[in-house]
Amino acid sequence: MTSNRLLLLVLSLIAFFPLLSAQTSPTPDETFAFRILGAGVFAEDVFYNSGGKAIPVKINTEFRSPYYSYNGPRANLAFFRQVPGPDGKLIPKPVGAVNLTGAGNRPLLIFVQQPNVAGSYVIHPFSDSSKDVPPGGFRFVNFTTRKIAMKFGQQKILIPSGEQVIVRGESGEPNSLNEVRMFGVLLNDEIRPIYSNLWAYNPEMRGLVLISPTTLNATGAQVKSLSEHISQIPDDAETAVRPR
Repeated sequence: MTSNRLLLLVLSLIAFFPLLSAQTSPTPDETFAFRILGAGVFAEDVFYNSGGKAIPVKINTEFRSPYYSYNGPRANLAFFRQVPGPDGKLIPKPVGAVNLTGAGNRPLLIFVQQPNVAGSYVIHPFSDSSKDVPPGGFRFVNFTTRKIAMKFGQQKILIPSGEQVIVRGESGEPNSLNEVRMFGVLLNDEIRPIYSNLWAYNPEMRGLVLISPTTLNATGAQVKSLSEHISQIPDDAETAVRPR
């Protein structure tokens, strides 16, 4: 009886150790490039680590950053500031991290201020190749806490809080106009206008539209749009560029 129990113990250990090894094996490093954009965030004192080096980044709301090259685990790209430690030497202070699994080889990272935590960010990754948002298309991202109802030309679209919608521009002659109107949907289903304008259709451009909360106007939302020419749109299959 004792020998049987010993045999079962040995077999259990043999089965357990490969499983433990698989669970504790490090995530393999990958090399790819990313860009950064701020949604109401400006910063020039943020770093990330790639290949053992601290690389500075610039976060701006007016335009996407240049490409930054990264070599490390895709599941945890961490950003930090360098602050003096107890001995006066600079040490990293985490400000945000993002999992880039499934975000492609050329992701766009949008930084949003983390509520009630000064200097820390929620980082939203988006696969940003020409297949994701082709020329003539628009990506709308809703960072507000309410649903956004939108009329884009003849299309009627609802963007839930925290979600994105990719819209194909309505075909027509270059510079033909599409009416764009947005409404915030309140908890009691009240509709409140937040934006109205005419946008020109251009088959060689694509757009990124950030809808963010604000206290600067009565609508509680602000709309920021950025355009990008076809020559700037990345091919997701391209290899990473050199660090900036």
